[in-house]
Amino acid sequence: MSQQTSKDLGFKAFSMLLHLNSYKFF
Repeated sequence: MSQQTSKDLGFKAFSMLLHLNSYKFF
């Protein structure tokens, strides 16, 4: 269960980074 949560948190952080990068470039 902890592994699932960790994976979800990592995905959210990754998505946030992608959004920040998209705002930077565009």
